[in-house]
Amino acid sequence: MSTFEFVFSLYGLLLGLSLAEVLGGFARAMRGHRAAPVGFQSPLLGLIVMLDLTAFWLLVWSVRDVLAPNYRTLVVGLLISGLYYLAATMIFPQEGHDEPDLDAHYQRNKMKVLGALLLCNLAAYLAVVAVGAAPFDVPKMLHMGGFAALVAVLIALRNKAANIVLLCVICAWYFAAML
Repeated sequence: MSTFEFVFSLYGLLLGLSLAEVLGGFARAMRGHRAAPVGFQSPLLGLIVMLDLTAFWLLVWSVRDVLAPNYRTLVVGLLISGLYYLAATMIFPQEGHDEPDLDAHYQRNKMKVLGALLLCNLAAYLAVVAVGAAPFDVPKMLHMGGFAALVAVLIALRNKAANIVLLCVICAWYFAAML
């Protein structure tokens, strides 16, 4: 087993469970759509979490050669992947909790979910800089600042249509970063 396989086995498990939680929540919402229409806000928020998880997974892969198999690396990875899991659990209501309005659930939980994503991104970037895998880079910080600004505006928005538009803009932000 390589060092990376050892270190990432813990992260991979939690990140995979996070993805499964988002997809499972979406499936639960679809099965119960007669009781509460699914709408767009929660699924788009789920998509954002999945895109961010994927970006983190790729980031960890890109620094695999410098990841040390020590307690600090494991704890930092555990904190980030654990925070992703907590965010994933809040996107959709849990089984057995009848939620008459998914839009109300979204409004109650979006700040927690998006705040967790911001913390994950900041912690991941600082960890990568700390291990020397990437320099402190102004363009990356501007990208993170733009993302944080979009998320801050989204957290403050209450209008459903504006939320949907900004959720789509943030999804586009991820896809643009892939180019």
